[in-house]
Amino acid sequence: MNELLQLGEQNYKLIRYPVTKDGNLRAWSNAELLLLSVIEESKNKTIYTFNDRFGIWNCVFNKMNVYPVITHASQQKAILQNLNLNLLDTDIRFVNPLDVYHHIDIALIKIPKSLIILI
Repeated sequence: MNELLQLGEQNYKLIRYPVTKDGNLRAWSNAELLLLSVIEESKNKTIYTFNDRFGIWNCVFNKMNVYPVITHASQQKAILQNLNLNLLDTDIRFVNPLDVYHHIDIALIKIPKSLIILI
């Protein structure tokens, strides 16, 4: 299983939670990587992340004003696990989808593969 991701000069170790035996699966997608290149230039912005299942966005934007919107306890655990693995700040505010959002500059939404989830 591929756990190491290099972005520029920064290396990240990202693992899936729960752990899977399928060696082809990784904790990030090409769609997430594409958005990283666009958002990286947006310093001092308030970013809300939706469906960041394993925390790639939360790891890369850890020093920015990022709010992960979580829908499952496993998602929160995966994000915290990967922040810890990369020695990043774990003192982040998780947001419930039903909370009132204040001042969103950027909303990153990873669309799930199964559109049934959106119904």
